[in-house]
Amino acid sequence: MKTLPPKNSLKPLPRDPRDFNLGAVFPQIDIKDVPITDFMVSQPISIKDQGESDLCSAYAVTSVSEDQEGKELLPQFQFLKTKQISGDVEEWGANLRDACKSAVKFGSLPIDGFENIRGLSRSQIFNPIMWPVGVDQVAEIHKKETYFAVTGKYDVFDNIRVALWQHKDKKCSIVTGTLFRSEWLEALGGVIPSDYGDNGFGHAFKIFGQKNIGGELYLVAQLSQGMGVGDRGLFYFSRKVTNKEIGSYGVFMFKDMSREDAEFYMNSKNKPLPKKFWEFIISLFK
Repeated sequence: MKTLPPKNSLKPLPRDPRDFNLGAVFPQIDIKDVPITDFMVSQPISIKDQGESDLCSAYAVTSVSEDQEGKELLPQFQFLKTKQISGDVEEWGANLRDACKSAVKFGSLPIDGFENIRGLSRSQIFNPIMWPVGVDQVAEIHKKETYFAVTGKYDVFDNIRVALWQHKDKKCSIVTGTLFRSEWLEALGGVIPSDYGDNGFGHAFKIFGQKNIGGELYLVAQLSQGMGVGDRGLFYFSRKVTNKEIGSYGVFMFKDMSREDAEFYMNSKNKPLPKKFWEFIISLFK
């Protein structure tokens, strides 16, 4: 049986009122407008295997960014920058907010030209001499504008479905995580069962579509345990499991709207300007 890392590699997310809420800035479409057929935001560029490392947050963030950038990216660089933000290099794992911040503040590094970095050990990642000159400048090309907490008026399952469908044209997938049970790695066809044990590990992953299985909708998740688990590396979360398990570790989406513009909208949306004006402004970023 394939195992997850021996300790929580994804930390629970401390509350931060400064998070932008996606549903507040980009008014949600009606759930009835989301199809009940299969769809994906983008086909995965690659499904990597993190082994027993604690880099799952970096693997998840880079896989989300890959959908938009169209390039394979290095989780090792993302983890380095995440830890620069958190300042706790020696501590195991990271939280998703710091991981998302790393993509906004520093960007992401393509694998092309830096293939040798994929083999760095955890300690080598934090050794400056292991990184070629100029990597930060290359990574800046792939910076994200900002990230939003995926929220809205529906349950977690449908808020995610709405966000994926509403922003699919920009290839916006979702980075999230949960207390992932080791037994889930043995799930037949990658379908997470409704009944399972209590023991697991904090683990980050990407959600990037939905699938109708036997007349029931599931969210499609891409993990970082390689293609030898689940449905060639993919797993499927039902509404019941999603609403029970996903949320406490964060649910985020990158959008090409600057923090300044998001703050301006949030501070101004209740002022007496025509609703259609704000709808036009927001439509520019959809």
